Formats: sequence, C-alpha cells, structure tokens
Amino acid sequence: MYRLEGVLLGILFPIVAAAETVTITSPSPTAGQLITNGCIQVFAVAKSNVGAGISGWRVYVDGKATAFRAPNTARISTRVCVPSVSIGNHTVKVRAWSANQVFGDSPLVNVTISGAYKIVAPSGEALTPTTGQSFNNGMIRVATSAYSPYQLTTWIVYIDGQRAFTSYPGAIQVKTDLEVPLGTHTVTVHVWDVNQVMRSYTATNVVVTKGPMNIPPFVKPPSTAITLRNLDDQGALQGAVKWHGPFTGAAASCRGADLVCKAMAPVAVAKSIQFVPTPLPLPVASDGMVARFQILPGTEQYGNAGYGTSLFDNHPAKVNYVSDMWVMLTSTNIQTLELDLSFSMNGKEFMMGTQCDFASGHWDFWDDTPAVLPAHPHWQKVSPTPQNNDLVCNIQPNQWTHLRFNMAHDATSYHFVSLEIDGVNHSLSELPASLTTRRRSTNGTAVQVQLDSNNSATPFSVYIDDFNITTW
Repeated sequence: MYRLEGVLLGILFPIVAAAETVTITSPSPTAGQLITNGCIQVFAVAKSNVGAGISGWRVYVDGKATAFRAPNTARISTRVCVPSVSIGNHTVKVRAWSANQVFGDSPLVNVTISGAYKIVAPSGEALTPTTGQSFNNGMIRVATSAYSPYQLTTWIVYIDGQRAFTSYPGAIQVKTDLEVPLGTHTVTVHVWDVNQVMRSYTATNVVVTKGPMNIPPFVKPPSTAITLRNLDDQGALQGAVKWHGPFTGAAASCRGADLVCKAMAPVAVAKSIQFVPTPLPLPVASDGMVARFQILPGTEQYGNAGYGTSLFDNHPAKVNYVSDMWVMLTSTNIQTLELDLSFSMNGKEFMMGTQCDFASGHWDFWDDTPAVLPAHPHWQKVSPTPQNNDLVCNIQPNQWTHLRFNMAHDATSYHFVSLEIDGVNHSLSELPASLTTRRRSTNGTAVQVQLDSNNSATPFSVYIDDFNITTW
C-alpha cells in the first residue's frame, strides 16, 4: 500500500491509494470559499509511504481533468483561471501517481469564483489616495488593487489629467509614491482586464505639502578604514570569497521552527552565480566583469533564490560598515531584491538585512529583535517622510543604480544609519536599534543576495558590479 500526502489550496491533507481513506487535517478550505481573483490556486505535495517517487499529477475541476500535467515531481504549484473555468461554483480535486502506478486523490474541495470586478484596497494597506487626503512629503501615495475574475493587464494613474504611472503587464495591484508639485490635485486610476473592460476611481482635492528636510551627508570613513574590494569578481580578495547557492524555497525564506513555511515555501529555478562581462558599462571606471544572479522559467509564484558567501575578513574591532555596490535588474516585475551584510564575533551574528520591496515601493530593514514563536523578527518599512529624505524603492530596469548602505553595531545590537541612492543620502534615524538573536561559532563577514519573484514568476537577472565593503 502507498500513502501520498499533499496540500490543496495551501492546506495540508493526505493523498492515499484508492483503498485508503482520505482526510483533511485542517478545517479549511470550506464549501463556498470565495475566490475574487478569478484563479483557483492549487498547491500540493505528495509522498509515498514506501518511498516510491512521484511520477505524475492531474488537477480536476468539476470532475473533468484540466490541461495541467506535472510529471516526476513531489510538489506542484499551479493556478486554474477563468476562462478555462467559469465564474460560479466548482469542485476541485488533485490526483498524484507514484512510480508504481498507485494513485491517491485529495478530497473534493468546494470553491466559488466571484464575478465581481471592482477596485479595492491592496493587500497590507488602505486604498489611497482618497478624496480630501493630505500628504506632507511632496508625494502622493497610490495604493490600489482590484477584484476581477479575469486577469488584469494594465494600470494607469493620471494626476491632473496627465499620465503619471503605467504598471508592468499583468500587475495585480499598484503601490507607488509619485512626486508632484505642492498644492491640490486630482488623481484618477484606471485598470483593464484581458477583455479590455475598464474600472476606475477618482480622488479629488488631494492636498500635497512638504515639510523641511534634514539631509545629513553620507558618512566619510576615516583614513584608518579598511576597504574590501570587488566582491562581485570571481577572484575577489585573491579567491578568499566563495559564493554558495542558489538556495530556494524553505532554505531561502523560512526560519527556525516555522514548519508551515517550510512545507509551503515556493521554489525558484535559478542558476548559480555567474561572473560575466557587463551587459552595460558602468558610469564609473570598472573592470568590465559583473556577478549575475538569475531566476529562470519554471519558478513558482513568489519563488525565491538566495546566495551567500563564506566568512571572510575577521576584524573584531571594526563596528562601522559601508556596503557599496552598483545594481542593475532586467525587470522590476518582481517582489523584492534583498541585499544583506552580516558580521559575527564572540558567538553573535549581526544580520544587517535590507531589501527593495517592489511590491510596496518601499525599502525594508530587518529587525532581528527576539520574538516569541509563532511571531518572528520582521521587516521594518521606511515610508517617505521629510525626515528621511523621501526614501522610496524605485530602481529602474536595465540601468545601473548606485547603492551605499551605512550600518553599525555594538556588542549586542546593530542599527541602520543611512542609505545613499545615486548620490542622494537618506537618513534612517527613525529606525530603532535591533538586538541580535543569532549565534555563530566562527567570526568574520559575509554577504547575501536574495531574489524573490512575484505572482507572475517572471524570469529576471540581477547584475552587481564594483561591490566593496569598508569597515572601521
């Protein structure tokens, strides 16, 4: 007898041979579950209780097999969307085969695909702008999403009748900050689906002011500082820096005892780091070689790939850091680009993590302060304010962006001082210091790069050049 285990719509359940019973270990999904994006998300993991490999999958909607097939894999992640299924009520079942041609079925799950098509608040924040709303940072925050049974194609934002923003194709939401003249404005948002049906909303009397800015200069390292150069090169530090990865799925995105995350973490298909000629010359002197990190077709939605170096440069007396690099992406149709620097000493590891969150338009900074499970340390978003010089994440594709991060630590905590983007410094004084929770028996410095795909799982590359770290 063979026993297969799986997850349907994100819920763990056993898939078993026909002679065995099938149960769902969680009360969800329930009959009548409402789906507002037009797509039934199917995620499943299968396992034979005698260790046989999984040789094939099928997804059934209303008892009929869909076009989806996935051989020789223990897990699947796919969507069944309108118009291949219709708006209304449906049943969904997943079947998996072992290499011995024994199959198991999931139970039938009832879902309803809503026919609603309207603009709504995006995930994680309120709909904005609204009529009469005020902003004091010289920018208008546009945050919007849509319920639609059909795939969306394009978002366009107009400010005072002039086009100010166009989304990438297929974007499910818009989260961006748009710089505008001071005064009162009208904002109109349009969104189209694949049938060229449009929905829109308008906010009037949107007031924009701007308080005084505090822009301290970027730190100038002392003459005694040590600079570690060209970490993007194959022979960096005479070969002392070794890059590892890609690490995908749970290895890239889950922490500690978070077993649910590990069971469901999306998987990326990614290449190992490559050292290649630059696709576009830097605006400054360069050796012409760059490090390329690449996510490939076949990546699951929100799949991620992480890369890291072995430890190098052990200077326990150094507590200040400048991480300096040039970055270029081939697409911004992604979720996040994470750039981390860690330092270990006396058994403690300071994980100074940063990321450009394209989904929100903000920069995030890692807070490692201890938390009680199931809560975890978290990303802190920096929103545009006059105090931090209106920091936004707006890295443009296919052009170089110069990033310089200033960070520091003491015996027990670390803090982010500032981030300079293309020569413009942004103070991070509003971020509190973070206590470290990590332990490491060996001392030294390491860096990490993580690429996170979004709901489209668009393949993309990230190039890094002239990557230097200065410590003092």
